[in-house]
Amino acid sequence: MRRDAWARLAERILGVLDTGLRRWASLRVVDAFIGVRRLYLQLEGGWCSAPLTPYWLGAPRLGEPLRPGRETPRSLARRLERERSPAAAAVALAAASAATMAWIASTPGLDARGFRFAASTAEEIGAGEGDLVVMLGYMRRLALDLRSRGARVVVADYDRELAGLAAADGFEVVEPGSGRLLRLLGESSVAV
Repeated sequence: MRRDAWARLAERILGVLDTGLRRWASLRVVDAFIGVRRLYLQLEGGWCSAPLTPYWLGAPRLGEPLRPGRETPRSLARRLERERSPAAAAVALAAASAATMAWIASTPGLDARGFRFAASTAEEIGAGEGDLVVMLGYMRRLALDLRSRGARVVVADYDRELAGLAAADGFEVVEPGSGRLLRLLGESSVAV
């Protein structure tokens, strides 16, 4: 990505954080890491985001370590302005995503729930016997937990290795972006 593209991305994230997400833009990061396959970021209140680690854009390294307890979605967008790297973009987008989850859950009239840390994410989701859960990205532990509660879990993942693992674990796997996936999303009780 060209250097000016990083600045444009930071500007867009800050624009969103300074409008509709203003109330949640100052939530502090309480936990974060850049893993082999996924980046994980959790804000105060348990709001989480777990996007893919952006290896295809280069080594996912930050110029300076994340500082849980001090970082916020807004400060991570500012970091992206300074560092202009794939890792800085990934953590800034993850923080904005987690803030969006907090906004969705706090907005009256929206029938949606955000990804939030819980002792049992399956319990937090509330899916159980007979529910259809469509998983956009294979999260093995959650999928197994949902299945043990009686939910039918269908997985769509761009990562061929993760899709293969889901199939090996006995889950139905559908092609991301397919008409079948769109139909299943329309029929689902929960999409994760």
